[in-house]
This record gives sequence, structure tokens and C-alpha cells, in this order.
Amino acid sequence: MPTAKQEIIIKGAPVPSGAFSHAIRAGDFVFVSGQTSVDITTGRPIDTDIYGQTERAFKNIVSVAESAGGSANSIVKMGIFTTNLTQQTPHINAAIDKWIGQPYPTRTTVSIDSVTAVGNVVADAILYLPQK
Repeated sequence: MPTAKQEIIIKGAPVPSGAFSHAIRAGDFVFVSGQTSVDITTGRPIDTDIYGQTERAFKNIVSVAESAGGSANSIVKMGIFTTNLTQQTPHINAAIDKWIGQPYPTRTTVSIDSVTAVGNVVADAILYLPQK
């Protein structure tokens, strides 16, 4: 029998700016919406280089994981969208080492023309969090 989906609310974070949730739990999985270089506690973008933007996006994903009762180790899949894959891959890898760690989640990284008005990277994630 299918399990109903449940919205994950990030304590202290602004309400999402569109028709989406920060994250949704469905059974043992949590699906995290795309995170950017916006500080989720203030709703303001950070002004920094690509490493800082990537680091902020990953830090936001970890905050969502913690709000759902997990951690960076709960992340099993990431999708990363960036404006210059060749230039930004070393920064993406460094941020994953710092915020996610090993064993690394599976990942799809895609280069696109533009990401958002607030930066050059967007990352989403799927977490495995068995219900107790």
C-alpha cells in the first residue's frame, strides 16, 4: 500500500518562493528540492565565487537532511546543474568532500546555459531515511 507524502519543513527558513516544498518524505526516501547559493535561514543570496556558491547549496542540502532527521551520510543521490562543468567540477568535488564525504552518493552533473538569477549552481538530492 502506498505511503502518503509528507512535507519537510526547515526550521527558521523562509517559505519557498514558488509552488514547491523544501523537501518531501515518501516512505523511506526524502526528496530535496534544488538548493542554490541562497542562505536558507535568511532567504538572501550569498555573494561569493563558484566554490562558495556550491558550498552553500550543499550546506543547505545538509540542513534539509538534518531537518528530516538524517545527516549528510543519508544522501544517496545528487543532481547538480552548473553553468560551466569543466571549470566548476573541481569546486563541486571539493564541496562534496567537505559537506557530504565518503561513501559518495551517486551523482548526475549537467552543464546548462543558466541556472538561477542568484548563482551558477543548483543541487538537489535524494536521501534514504528508513522510518522508525
